[in-house]
Amino acid sequence: MNRAPIFRITKACSCIKMADEEADINAEVVRPSSSLPLRFCILVLDNSTAWTPITFGDMFALHFANPLGVGVETRVVALAGGEELPSFDSFDVLALTGSRFCIRDRDSLPWFEPLCDLVRCIARARGSGKRAIGVCFGHQLIAHALKGPGCVDKNPNPGERFVLKAETIDLHVESLQLLRSVISNSGALDELLELDASPLKVKVIVSHGDSVLTLPDGAILLASSPSCAHEMFVVGEEKNIICVQFHPEFDLDYAVKERIWKSVVEKSQRLNESEINAAQESFIDFSREASGPRVLCSFLRSFLYNRT
Repeated sequence: MNRAPIFRITKACSCIKMADEEADINAEVVRPSSSLPLRFCILVLDNSTAWTPITFGDMFALHFANPLGVGVETRVVALAGGEELPSFDSFDVLALTGSRFCIRDRDSLPWFEPLCDLVRCIARARGSGKRAIGVCFGHQLIAHALKGPGCVDKNPNPGERFVLKAETIDLHVESLQLLRSVISNSGALDELLELDASPLKVKVIVSHGDSVLTLPDGAILLASSPSCAHEMFVVGEEKNIICVQFHPEFDLDYAVKERIWKSVVEKSQRLNESEINAAQESFIDFSREASGPRVLCSFLRSFLYNRT
C-alpha cells in the first residue's frame, strides 16, 4: 500500500501546568462554545517506523474526526517521537493511541509522567467540557494515572500470552444506560442498545500483551471480553474519559495483515500454532463495516464530540 498520510502533523503547544498549579484548573476552565470548531488532539504514543505510510495518528483522524466533516480541527502530536505535550487549554478532545510500549517502560519514557498529570487534570476538571479516549496502551495509561501502579499488568491468561484476534465483547446494557446523562445527543447510544443481539455483543479487533486488572476508583465498566475483564470503561468526575482495550481504529487489511501480523506473528513469533489458527479463523467473518463495529465506533464518536 502506498498512500500519503491523511492528516498533516503539526507541532504541539507548551507543556501542561504541573501539580502545584492543578488547584487553579477548575477555576480557569471554560466550556467551549458550540459555535466554535472542536479541537481534536491525537497523541501518538508509538515511535515505531513500522507504522508507515499510515500511522496511528492517521488512523485515529480518519475514523474519529474525518466522518464528522466540518467543525473539527484535528491536530496530531507525535509525543513518543519527541514533540511536546499539549497544554490543558489547547484542546477539547484528547486521544491516546496504542503503542509498542507498556506501563513497565514508564521509567524510560520522559513523557509518561507528564502525560499522567494531564490525564488526572482532565479527570478532575469540572465544567471544562473536555473529553478523552484511551485505546489499548492509552487505555492502560489512563488506568495507571488514576489508580496507580499495579492496576495494569500482563494478560491474566495461562502463560500470560499475547492476544491477537477478532474477539466478541459483551456490552453491559445497564452501565451504558447511565451515560445518557453525559451524552447530549443519545442517538448513537440508542442505536448501540438496539443492536439485534441478546445479550449485547460486538466483534472487535484486539491486540495486546497487557490488560487493566483493576479499575480506577469511580469508573463504570461498559464491556468485558474473554481476554480482558475491563474491555471498556468510563472514568472521571464527570465521566468524561472513555477507555477501550480493543482497537476501533484498526482495519483488517492494513493494520492487522500488513502491520500487526508481520510484527507479532512472523517476526516476534508471539503466537503459537493453535493461537495463529484461532486468530485466522476469527478474522474470516470480521468486517468493521458490519452493524456492530460500525455502531460502536459511532457511539465512541458521539461520546467524544458531545456538546450542549
